[in-house]
Amino acid sequence: MKMFFRLTYVIYLLGIIVVSISPSVGIGKIDTSFLTFRIDYPLHVLAFIPLPILAFLSNGFSCTSFQWKKMLVLSTVIALGAEFIQILVPSRTFNPIDLLCNVLGLSIGILIARIWERRNIQKRKINI
Repeated sequence: MKMFFRLTYVIYLLGIIVVSISPSVGIGKIDTSFLTFRIDYPLHVLAFIPLPILAFLSNGFSCTSFQWKKMLVLSTVIALGAEFIQILVPSRTFNPIDLLCNVLGLSIGILIARIWERRNIQKRKINI
């Protein structure tokens, strides 16, 4: 099962890279009388939540291994690089808020994985 999740992790990372270097298709906005909200901000958050969760699953439901830490570093590099590489893509622009949303998504994913791990530890203690 670990190999399936590792493969899924790699494919997901590649998907994020492809989307980051693809030409922009335009950004939807929601205008209200007091606020303009870009729809892509929550999409950035949602796109990066699965990375730490997939890293957690690919390490056998453990957040303590070296492999988990290595995958988190790779996820962070991709989250940061996905925005910085857009400086080089003609139809894309760097946006620091997108960068913050990427990191927020990673943080939420890490939190979910850590909570999941603690629940698994508690279940194992109860069953012993």
